[in-house]
Amino acid sequence: MGCTQCRSGMLYAICSDLLITGATLRHPQTLKNNTSTRKQLYAGYEIVAKDSLQDKAHALVPETSLTLSLLCDLINFCGPAIEYISHPSVTSINTLSVP
Repeated sequence: MGCTQCRSGMLYAICSDLLITGATLRHPQTLKNNTSTRKQLYAGYEIVAKDSLQDKAHALVPETSLTLSLLCDLINFCGPAIEYISHPSVTSINTLSVP
C-alpha cells in the first residue's frame, strides 16, 4: 500500500492492494460527531526485566489452578498456580484423582 493513511470507513481494493480514495463508508463529520474519547485513568502494567520464568509468571497474578494429566488422563494432579509460583520448591498436591 502507498503512504496514504487508513481511516475508519475507507474502502480497500484487495485485488489491487490499494485504498479507494474519495469513497468512504462514513462521512467524516458524522464520524466526528458520533465519536467520543476520554482519558483512561489508570492502565495497570508491570515491566518484568528478569529472565526467571517464575518472576514472569508471578507478574501475571494467576488465580487459576494448574493441572497435570498423565497417561491419557488416567492420573490427574491439580493445585493452585499461585502456590507453586510463590513456593516453587513445595511439591504438595491438593488433588490426585485416579479413575
